[in-house]
Amino acid sequence: MTVVWSKEAKDSLSKIYYYILEDSPQNAEMVLDKIIALAESLHDSRYEFAIEPIINKERFRHISIWSYKIIYERKLDFVLIIDIFNGKQNPNRLNKY
Repeated sequence: MTVVWSKEAKDSLSKIYYYILEDSPQNAEMVLDKIIALAESLHDSRYEFAIEPIINKERFRHISIWSYKIIYERKLDFVLIIDIFNGKQNPNRLNKY
């Protein structure tokens, strides 16, 4: 199963990277690599993670790493990474879904 990134998820990942980069280039690279690796691991359809409680719709799920949530939807032939955000900073951002 393929993992597809929405424009919003790519933009969010870029913002996370540049925010961390201001203080620590090494940490920025590590966080970027770990988030991407975790998101790409969703191609394995044997694993299904929790329904995102803020959105509370069956099709939206989340997986977390540190304080970041990766919101995704499993489609028939692919996994769509919808968004990535820092749950400590702005969880209400999910209300738009």
